[in-house]
Amino acid sequence: MVGFGVREMDRWSVLERVRRGDVTQVQAAESLGLSARQVRRLLVRTAVVGMEGLRFGPRGGNRAMDPVLKDKILSLITAQYHDFGPTLAAEKLLALHNINISRETVRLWMQQAGFRAVRPRRKGAKVHQSRQPRPCFGELIQIDGSYHDWFEGRSDPCCLLVFIDDATSAIVFAMFCDHETTLNYMAAVRAHLRQNGRPLAYYSDRHSIFLTTRTVDGYYEKTQFSRAMEALGIEILCAHSPQAKGRVERANKTLQDRLIKDMRLAKIDTPQAGNAFLKSWIPEHNQRFARAPADPYDAHRPVVVDDLKLEMILSLHETRKVSKNLEFSYDNQIYQLQPTGGRRLQDTTITVCQTIDGNMIVSHKNQKLKFSAAPKKSTPKIASRKDVHLLLNHIITTNRFLPTSPQPPQQRAL
Repeated sequence: MVGFGVREMDRWSVLERVRRGDVTQVQAAESLGLSARQVRRLLVRTAVVGMEGLRFGPRGGNRAMDPVLKDKILSLITAQYHDFGPTLAAEKLLALHNINISRETVRLWMQQAGFRAVRPRRKGAKVHQSRQPRPCFGELIQIDGSYHDWFEGRSDPCCLLVFIDDATSAIVFAMFCDHETTLNYMAAVRAHLRQNGRPLAYYSDRHSIFLTTRTVDGYYEKTQFSRAMEALGIEILCAHSPQAKGRVERANKTLQDRLIKDMRLAKIDTPQAGNAFLKSWIPEHNQRFARAPADPYDAHRPVVVDDLKLEMILSLHETRKVSKNLEFSYDNQIYQLQPTGGRRLQDTTITVCQTIDGNMIVSHKNQKLKFSAAPKKSTPKIASRKDVHLLLNHIITTNRFLPTSPQPPQQRAL
């Protein structure tokens, strides 16, 4: 009787009354909430093994998994997919091994094998109410950079710039780069513009690339990125919390799970190979996770500037003053403007653009100027303080100059 619950005790007493003939099998089934067939099975089982027949043991039947197949699946999971999520592992088993198994079964087996721990439900977490997505594709693009060990030690950790459409949750562009910099974001914007056109707005965090914290005369000074977006007619929106741009934040977590494992299986080891891999991987990802927008209208607008103008806009701008001999200084180098404009460029302010591709463009009133590097002038070597001290100490101690130094004038004999 040890280990039996109330339900088992009630069933045992009813089955004993059926054996004595006090009640029929149909009456026993009605009182127990079972079918007559189940009552007959319980009578047969308890007649053989006694009350132990009422225990619930492991279930089998025609739908039970073949033990050989289960061992094969667990071997594959142990060898290749031990750190995969159950959903992704089930997808890879079907795509690469032609094994069709539900993700819940994979989840249960991975938990039983110790590959996945049962996560407790979070308590007391702050509630962030969701926002309705924009209705049109291209109306709002969420952008973010994710630093991670994307190649699992096969290459140095780097940053992945991700552009997510707010209406469809589709990845419109992604790019591996060394760091989250202004020029790298401009390179990603250039690729997005060439692929889809100009969106209405970009939605970012409050990184100094997008929003400066320096105050000038009581207002926020524009950053290089915000200046470029204003020139292109693209609005910049800065979120006050990561949850506000939750679509790109959740996409980063998905990419850190799925993209890393797919690159591992494809033997992708460098950021350059990763960027080439993304061109084929992103469409498959969007087919799996993207949704249709509420409005089928595409809000992207055409890029109305030519390639040279776009290159000048998407660059780092600095101003320089031109001297009277048409020269200016930039990055510890003197440059000379070709005197095609006569004296009109003297004492004027020009714009020096450092482009995405590392080129340098000089312009004045949106007109490109020709220039060349001036030859460097030779400057005399200035002795250091240490050399001067050594020379003075030598003079004091020996009462004579060094051989390499000029001799003192001869004193006239009195």
